[in-house]
Amino acid sequence: MTILDATSRQVDTRGKLTIGTAGSLSSSWIVCGSADIGGHIVGVLRSAGEVHLATIGVCACQISAPSVVIAKHARTSLTLPLETDHLEVRGHLAGIIHCRGIVHVRGGGRLEAEVHARAVKVDKGGALLGTCHVDGAQPDETASHHRDTIWSERLCPAC
Repeated sequence: MTILDATSRQVDTRGKLTIGTAGSLSSSWIVCGSADIGGHIVGVLRSAGEVHLATIGVCACQISAPSVVIAKHARTSLTLPLETDHLEVRGHLAGIIHCRGIVHVRGGGRLEAEVHARAVKVDKGGALLGTCHVDGAQPDETASHHRDTIWSERLCPAC
């Protein structure tokens, strides 16, 4: 599915979603197999595959995908959290990032964000500005440790 101008409708395609640089999509629910976004997007995007983001400007979109790549010439600001297993930043991205795997900022890339990730890598010439919460534990280890910590802590001084 290709969107080249402004549209407001639900999208549920298991194939590739392409939004051209002059296009914009506003929808409360967007489901796709993969996405190539050059224009603006508003709503909730769930992708089963890779999302390429080349937007210049603000996107009020919550993105969830296994892999997200920020294009070299992108200048994107996300107002809602980005959730992914792998993030590669080649351009400029600002927002809140929740990554279950590696956040990789390439040379020339710039990430201005609150980052929650398992690992972060910044190449020479790349920049990471903001707060960074790195937890190298496996997801199951984190959940188990957190659960055990909650039950072993005293909730009040009198207990």
